Amino acid sequence: MLQIPFKRGQRVDIARPCQAYLRSVYGKSEAKSHGEALAALEQMRNDVRTLASPNDAAREALLRYMAQIRQVREKLPVSDAQIKIRFGWDDSFTGKQLVGQCNWDFEYAALLYNLAALESQRGAGLARDSKASIIEVAKHFQLAAGILTHIRDEVVGKLLGVMPIDLSAEGLNFFIHIFLAQAQVCFFEMADQHLDYPPDRVAKIALAAADEYRAANKSLTPDSMKAIERAYPYSKHLAIQSASLDSVAYLHHAKVVFARAEETTVGYGEQVGFLQLALRAAETAKATLAASKAAIAVRPLAALLQQVKDAYDAAATDNRNVYRQGVPTPSELPPVPATLLAKPAALPPLAPATPTADLFATLVPASVSKAVESLLSRHAEFCAKLRADADRSAEAAKATLSSMGLPGSLDAGESATGIPDALWAKCDRVRINGGADELTKLRDANAAAGAAISRGLDDVESKLRGDYQEHEANRARFGSAWTAADHREYMGEHIGKLMSLRSAVASFRSRDTELAKRVSAVLDSVASVSSSSREELAAAVPHASTGGGGAAERTELRAALVAMHKLLEARPALVDNLCKASDKSSLSRACMSVVADRHGPSTVELSDDDIAAAAAIAAKDREPHKEVLAASFAEQSSLLERITALNTRYNEVRSEDPASAARQAALQKLHDAADTSERLRSTLREQAELYADVQREVSRLDAQVSDSRYVRDIERRDLLVRLGGGGGGGNGGNGGGAASGAGGATVVAPP
Repeated sequence: MLQIPFKRGQRVDIARPCQAYLRSVYGKSEAKSHGEALAALEQMRNDVRTLASPNDAAREALLRYMAQIRQVREKLPVSDAQIKIRFGWDDSFTGKQLVGQCNWDFEYAALLYNLAALESQRGAGLARDSKASIIEVAKHFQLAAGILTHIRDEVVGKLLGVMPIDLSAEGLNFFIHIFLAQAQVCFFEMADQHLDYPPDRVAKIALAAADEYRAANKSLTPDSMKAIERAYPYSKHLAIQSASLDSVAYLHHAKVVFARAEETTVGYGEQVGFLQLALRAAETAKATLAASKAAIAVRPLAALLQQVKDAYDAAATDNRNVYRQGVPTPSELPPVPATLLAKPAALPPLAPATPTADLFATLVPASVSKAVESLLSRHAEFCAKLRADADRSAEAAKATLSSMGLPGSLDAGESATGIPDALWAKCDRVRINGGADELTKLRDANAAAGAAISRGLDDVESKLRGDYQEHEANRARFGSAWTAADHREYMGEHIGKLMSLRSAVASFRSRDTELAKRVSAVLDSVASVSSSSREELAAAVPHASTGGGGAAERTELRAALVAMHKLLEARPALVDNLCKASDKSSLSRACMSVVADRHGPSTVELSDDDIAAAAAIAAKDREPHKEVLAASFAEQSSLLERITALNTRYNEVRSEDPASAARQAALQKLHDAADTSERLRSTLREQAELYADVQREVSRLDAQVSDSRYVRDIERRDLLVRLGGGGGGGNGGNGGGAASGAGGATVVAPP
């Protein structure tokens, strides 16, 4: 059976033109950070340029590269006007004509074609010696036909210019018919050899296969298709196949006519007429094969010819000697309907078996990065306020409970002496976690981190401004010889990031001030709790008598307090979820969505209206988390109302003497100190994590700026050498300030 060879691709440089585009549109830092991704993309193409075998590895390589193209085509627009990469592929029919185009559609079409070639080679390479293997072969050929149909109907229309034969509509039609014919032959073999189909159904299936071969042969008539005959005598092959299948079809249909004649005594002459057609078709196939000078891969025809001849001789003799019925001419015979079972398969999922990450998932245009930094700055302020509001709400709830003497009054009602187990567990946890010393340490460490990060940001800004001065000085000194890119875009990209980080640090340091006041207010009470044993704490708490009723109310009130504790304990995670719902990647997606909707593939600066639209998208993404947090605040209010009502009932039914009141107050003081200590410790540790995240961002920004300064200094030194001016001075990538190379330089103030 026929197959198509793989197209072979020309080696092209993907990385260099894409790097240039990334620098101009996405910024130098994005271009640098995606260097390895571009190399990986180019290697993926090299892995499929010269496929040799239709194995699983080849299929996986094709699907992996195709998946990357689908993900990258909008970010890296290959065209004659933008990224000029000419993807060249040979014509698989001739192996000579090399055609290339500057667009991803042409590249993708070539890959799809090779996927169809792989399926055709798999189908042609399998033996059809069992029911299962015949089904498998038919599946491969129908899949190949389906992929080629998709190329013809969905892809070719997007391609411009001269097409190779194998990607032309005529060439694709040609092999679509061939693969459908070969799949139909599989169905014929299944029906004839394995399923014991009646002769009429076998004849219809065989005739449909012959029709598909004829359609393929007809596709060869345009002049543009003549060249492929030099590669293989397709027209002869197809003529032999269609004639052979005609012969088989008429042979089986003659059996149907004979069976009917046996019942009605009419039709023996018609049987002979169909056998004449079968014999003529078999002789035509044999003559075509004999006349061909090239080797044609078809099954031997001698057995078929002999089988048909024997059937014709026997039927003609019986009709001449016994039935004596007239034999219709071919034009007088009734037509035999064809049943086409083979269909182009639907395009299969084009995903590799092993999912591969998008190499350019984090790639964001400089214009979008600038907008994202603006949104991140606003979001940092939003999150800082949200955390502060959540802290204040929790503190207010605790203060309300404390004002009601809760949970101290419950402890006092349950035990007359000592420290209740639950309260001691709280106090002991404060001691284990470091007590007042830990709070002081965290407070001071956060203050130091905020100051250090602020100094680091000052240093980065100084480097940026010094780098700008250096660049302007070199432009003034060297004129047109200084070919480094304009620094304004680079400055804008990093200044935006710098301002975003400054905004975040400012909000953190403001929160530090508030937290420091709260720490100072509780240090003495926390120190007392963390430094005392259970016995020492018990000795400081007055004794009192228990009783006086209220046990049922106390149990109900205790359960409500537990619910409040769980609610407040879960809230920081809800706040984090809401803040993380608008992280950098989600804001980038929102901005990219606005750009795509309003500007297409353009890389224009986002207007204030665009940024507002992106913010609205991000806000919509946050809405589910916002609703959950709002529900938490609403539940807090509801619980406080319930606790207030329960506490009123409890106070009405219990008796409280002065000793009980004193014990309640002492126990409540311990509860307040322990709870406040743990809340502050958790908040301070969360603040430390936020500072650590910002410090990593500052270090990354500092490295990018320092690298840029170093590269620019190397460029300046190389230029001096080429101009014969010596090495000169320079900043060497460190600190701010202007250049001081040979001959001096006029320092231009930054904007």
